[in-house]
Parts: sequence; structure tokens; C-alpha cells
Amino acid sequence: MKGVEKALETEFPRHTMRICAQHLYSNFKEKYGGPVYHNLFWRAANTTSVHIFNKAMEEIRKKSRQAAEYLLGVPQQWSKHHFEREVVCDHNTSNFVESFNALINELREKPVLQLMEGIRTDFMQKHSERREVAEKLGRHDLTPYAQSILDSNASDIRFCVVINAGHGELEVSEGTQPFPVDLTKHTCLCGYWQVTGIPCKYACRAIYYLKGDPKRYVHAFYSADNYRNTYLDYIHPMPNEDA
Repeated sequence: MKGVEKALETEFPRHTMRICAQHLYSNFKEKYGGPVYHNLFWRAANTTSVHIFNKAMEEIRKKSRQAAEYLLGVPQQWSKHHFEREVVCDHNTSNFVESFNALINELREKPVLQLMEGIRTDFMQKHSERREVAEKLGRHDLTPYAQSILDSNASDIRFCVVINAGHGELEVSEGTQPFPVDLTKHTCLCGYWQVTGIPCKYACRAIYYLKGDPKRYVHAFYSADNYRNTYLDYIHPMPNEDA
């Protein structure tokens, strides 16, 4: 899709490019197949930690220098650890495209006007459902997605030990592995907080240790106000072509 790439460079000069990790792996496994490569690739692709990424890539390099160089030479971003902090999104596959394809599956063979009309009504319904959810959110609530992730992270902290260094910096240990957390900078060594904008389990443990509320440390992208603003506008009803 070189035309699309050229248009992005022209219209969005500050854009960054990600590649679907699933599609990258499909190409990668043609030369470097097998369960070991599979596990190492996805460990490298799904981690938000620079340390874990480097370890996975070193293991790949031990098996094949060419395999490691192939992955490191990919110009687009594919590992979560490398995603920009400003984007606040950790998706590394194009599953949303597959969801759209599934949505229009029954419309594919229809004439173009019926295809577009089917897409419009489906989007109109989804937009309406999301707006109804947004209207029920309180002022300090998070989006349903962010709240579910935060709840999951906050529930997985039983075995974490905290040392308060002061000035918003804490060391949270799980087993023998310490994770420095900075509540002022919204960072954790694991990298998850920086990439997603949602406190990881180590950050949640640190926040609870100081008797704080993890919701206050979630990125504003996930706020109820921004969720409402996203669906504030609406898709206008339309008559059929005979009206």
C-alpha cells in the first residue's frame, strides 16, 4: 500500500508507523518457524519492558543472527516497549480491522450504495450505544475499558512489597525483582504505565501504600468527559433512496 504510506507522509508528517505483529510474525515464521521462535517473538512483541525485549532478542540472536537482524531491521514499530508515550495505546495487532471486516461480511457482495448504507446504520447503532454508556458515567469515572484494566491490575498486588523512598518514588518488589515507581512522572520500570496510560500493578500497589486512588493516576484520555466528547456528535437519520 505504497500510496497510503505516501499520503501519510504528506498529510501527517509527524505520524509514527506501527506494523501488525501478527502479520510480521506470519512473514517471520516462513524462515524461522517452530515453537521456540514463536514464543520468543511474542515475548518480544508483547512486552512493555526494554529489559525483557532485549533478553528475548538475545535469545533469538543465539539461535540465528539473521533472525534477530531481520526483526531489528523492521522500520515500523511492532514491540509494545517501543511505542510512543504520547499515543497511550498498546495495540500491536490490526484486530480492529478484522472486527470491521467481520461487521461488513454480509454486506460485501451488495451494490456499493447498499454497502455504504449498511455500514452507516451499523455505525449509527454502535455510536448510539456508546453515547448511552457515556451519559451514565459520573464526572470522575473512567471509560469502561480503562476501569476494567485498572481493576485487574489493582487486584494482582497481594505479593508486592513496598519501600517508600520519598518524593513520590517507591520501590515495589515482587519476589526478588524490584520495580522502581515514580508517581510524579507516572513511570514504572515494567513500562506498562508509560505505554498504556493506566497504572500497572506495581504502580497500584505504590498508590495504595500511600493511601491514594489509582483512578487519579490514569491518563486523561480515559476520562468520562473525553469519552462523552468522543460520542457527543451523532449520525443523522436518513430516508431511503425512494423518499
